[in-house]
Amino acid sequence: MEEIDANAPRLRILNWTFAWGIERQRVLAIAVALFFFTFLAYYLTGPDFDLLGVDVQNEGTPYAHQVNQANNLIHGHLDFVPEYTKNFNTLERVMYDGEGFCFKPGDPEAAKVTGARISPDCKTFMQHSLGPALMVIPGVLIWGNNLNQILVSIIFGAMTAPVVFLIARYFSTKLTNQLVLTALMMFGTIFWWVASNGGVWFFAHRDLLHVLRHLLHRRKAESVPGWTFPRGRLPLPADDDTHRALLRGHVLAAVAQAP
Repeated sequence: MEEIDANAPRLRILNWTFAWGIERQRVLAIAVALFFFTFLAYYLTGPDFDLLGVDVQNEGTPYAHQVNQANNLIHGHLDFVPEYTKNFNTLERVMYDGEGFCFKPGDPEAAKVTGARISPDCKTFMQHSLGPALMVIPGVLIWGNNLNQILVSIIFGAMTAPVVFLIARYFSTKLTNQLVLTALMMFGTIFWWVASNGGVWFFAHRDLLHVLRHLLHRRKAESVPGWTFPRGRLPLPADDDTHRALLRGHVLAAVAQAP
């Protein structure tokens, strides 16, 4: 991490004032470049773009159920209603009436279940958590359930690149190492496919990783008692070279293999 220059120019945004030296400008420029490069790579290799035919499909995913959940929430209910749900039949349904698992009267799927319980109060829910759906509410307020969930996923995926870069700066002071670690995460793991897919399962997974990396960058290692996090070093006991070498290998392996 760069040292804060007391004589650096100051940038004021609302009630916050930041040192705005040459080093911070350089870091910001690299972070912005990483975002746009990652966005372009993820979009061109995602399902919304035909790379071989060089053609924009822009069809979105048939499993955009976080967008559907947000649209149903906006219309005043947690459960899914076909009127406000795109591709309702692709939803992995959780059917509940306040008492337990149920089927609506006339549901043909009930015939496939032994001892199926029929309830007129049975409602359909999504099995995934609400967090990702809450994140897309602003977009759904504008575009409804026509919001392209793949595009949203790619944008958030690309936003992860600058965060990974900022985290990598705590591991090394060399720009080359920082960029290599960032590239390993963004293009050497399954995160690339997860972020560019945008389907219901992968959208939730990508959101979780994006938020966790933000939290990791904010917390650093300052809250871990007995550990040091000096400039350009790994968060390890400063006098334990063996553990330092071992963890360096574990960290590189984790970066290369983590989802």
